[in-house]
Amino acid sequence: MGQYKEFTDDGRAKPVGETITNHLFGDTCTLNDPEAVQQAQGEYERIITEMRTHLLELIPAHPHLTLDSAHPPHTSKGEETNFYTTLEGSSNLFEGDLPIGHTRIRAVPVAYRYEYGDGYDLKTHSAGSPVSSQHSGQSLHETSTSYAYPQVGNFHAYVTVTYAGQYSIDGGPWQFFGTEVSRISEPVLVRVWESEVHSVGKTCTEDPRAKGCPGHADEPDVGNPNPQLRKV
Repeated sequence: MGQYKEFTDDGRAKPVGETITNHLFGDTCTLNDPEAVQQAQGEYERIITEMRTHLLELIPAHPHLTLDSAHPPHTSKGEETNFYTTLEGSSNLFEGDLPIGHTRIRAVPVAYRYEYGDGYDLKTHSAGSPVSSQHSGQSLHETSTSYAYPQVGNFHAYVTVTYAGQYSIDGGPWQFFGTEVSRISEPVLVRVWESEVHSVGKTCTEDPRAKGCPGHADEPDVGNPNPQLRKV
């Protein structure tokens, strides 16, 4: 008598009479009793739903993206600017008894998508790491998650983290159970500057409109970041 339900790749149930392997219970059976099949399907779906619920409880609402520069949010045009992600918030492991046995569930970050705000993005499996403290007063070398902005301006960077669910039953090996969840960070302001050298004869106090002083017509308004934030 069949005990469990399995679906083909297109989401339809395998026909009664076909031998299947149940991935949660680790058994095989032949589906020759439609009523048992229906009952097993309901039980299977209840277990998967509960596992997904526990998985969602493990995942923080937002990953935290950090602009790792000497003077954030400022950086220079053409200079490697490092970013990294930290995953703060909920516990990363559920452990409890389900109908399939003593179950552990964990959320594993499997992909990161960095969007640097100027149309360029990076897809990687790396969260990145802080390095600016190691390069105080020096130009930063390229890292796995750094970016050199080719233009000056104000930008907003984001990271999207994709988590996959894994489970272990009664101390067995970890297995993926086909659920992925993505979370996006809050926006991080990046102000990209270009350095120029000019000779001047007075201080900004003496001549507020001199080149390089706040009153000069060509000077950017450093207190006015780009207000167009994407909703997250």
